[in-house]
Amino acid sequence: MQLLETNERQIAERNAAVETIMTSVIELQEIFKEIHVLVIDQGTLLDRIDYNIEQASEKIGGAVKELESAEKHQKNSKVMLCIYLLLVLCASMAVVLVIKKSMQKK
Repeated sequence: MQLLETNERQIAERNAAVETIMTSVIELQEIFKEIHVLVIDQGTLLDRIDYNIEQASEKIGGAVKELESAEKHQKNSKVMLCIYLLLVLCASMAVVLVIKKSMQKK
């Protein structure tokens, strides 16, 4: 009889231990589900960051090309301004020489 009671007590203790383990496993499952959701959210966030970095890189490349083009145009406009100024000076010198020659003949 005492052996039967001891066995029943051991069975009850084991049953309680199994239920405790089962509760722990369920809690662990919930934790893993929450981690899964967090990982998915972070993956989405990383994808957005990656996309934004790619877009910024493309736009910076385009901006560099635009700046190089603007620099060329600016240099060309300065060169053309110097050429026009020299042409005006040459024409002025020619006019001065013509006037001086015509005054010497008089």
